[in-house]
Amino acid sequence: MGLNELIPHGGSLVDRIVSEEENAELASELPRLPALTLDTRELADLELIATGAASPLEGFMGSADYGTDAARERNGVASADDPGG
Repeated sequence: MGLNELIPHGGSLVDRIVSEEENAELASELPRLPALTLDTRELADLELIATGAASPLEGFMGSADYGTDAARERNGVASADDPGG
């Protein structure tokens, strides 16, 4: 299989880079957003999502998603997205 034939995990890559115009628009919204304090692990996860390195993920799991995945792991059931499962 050649490099042009590789299919990304999840079927598509997520481009998280914004244009200069979008950057200016988003920066103007910053003062209205709540501040967050992240620990080292959360900051690393955020960087992976923000740069597209965790593609096709687009954000963090919500509590409902986390609870479902945690229950599957406890019961020895692989996630539906797990290629090894």
